[in-house]
Amino acid sequence: MASSTSAASAPPPRPRKATVTTERSRAARAAAGPRREVAERELDARPVAETLYHVLAAALLLEEGQTLRQRRGDFRKLLVASLYARRWLAPSAPGVPPFSWRTLAHLERLVDWQPIAAEALAAAPAGHC
Repeated sequence: MASSTSAASAPPPRPRKATVTTERSRAARAAAGPRREVAERELDARPVAETLYHVLAAALLLEEGQTLRQRRGDFRKLLVASLYARRWLAPSAPGVPPFSWRTLAHLERLVDWQPIAAEALAAAPAGHC
């Protein structure tokens, strides 16, 4: 019983210095709030706005893709949505292309506006052959 009490009262591990510094700078920027320069606030907001833009674009492509799949059985717009999301929303390791060669094999059919089968969506993820 005594050991569980002493373990429960032990102080939590201290965060690393970089984490503390980042949190302090974030807190300082938040505390400055409206007093900050407009350009500085816009600079902080830009990455969020860009991500929201890409989320909206991917959502619209997915919506259109669902409609085309239901009406015509064509998966082309779902493939486009998948490629778009993989390129703009999925993190990738440096030096690893966002698309596999199997995925890129469907680009000619996309360019020629040919129907795309459901199998195209099962193409290997990026970095795989």
